[in-house]
Amino acid sequence: AALRTGSGLVSCFVPQCGEHILQSSLPEVMAESSNNKHVLSKEGLPELERFDAIGVGPGMGTSAEARDCLIYLLEKFEKPMVLDADAINIIAANRELLSLLRAEVILTPHLIEFERLVGKCRDQIERMDKALAFCEQYPCVLVLKGANTVITTPDGEQYFNSSGTQFMATAGAGDVLTGMLSSFLGQGY
Repeated sequence: AALRTGSGLVSCFVPQCGEHILQSSLPEVMAESSNNKHVLSKEGLPELERFDAIGVGPGMGTSAEARDCLIYLLEKFEKPMVLDADAINIIAANRELLSLLRAEVILTPHLIEFERLVGKCRDQIERMDKALAFCEQYPCVLVLKGANTVITTPDGEQYFNSSGTQFMATAGAGDVLTGMLSSFLGQGY
């Protein structure tokens, strides 16, 4: 998705066991792998300074190594970052990580991931209120995916995307959004 939305150079950090799969299916992507065959680790991460933006979470898993990798990225990478899927699940399970969020971070939870962060919601109105409170407390941008996606900013603004369809409700659509947002952030948007 990042390649198709204008990124000239895309790197993908995967466990070593996924490097050949990635290179054979997307040879134009720079594949980088960790030393450990089956898990991501912060020790194997490439130099972060060369990246303009990072998307984290899809396919990451929620292991202790993945958690440590996410902590490392949140602490060391000061440029824009998109957190989705397992990155959100790791934060929800380790609430002390919420303090590492900042305005350059975009979270893209679906409804269940969002409730893992803020608790159950009765309806969309309560969801919107909790999104506002979340972004006020933790200065990040929140893209709450759903039939009418709600984008909440740290300054209390909410924007609605009413152009979604039921065809977006499929596995992997959020991964595409992560790639697109990472690409746009890397291009300076």
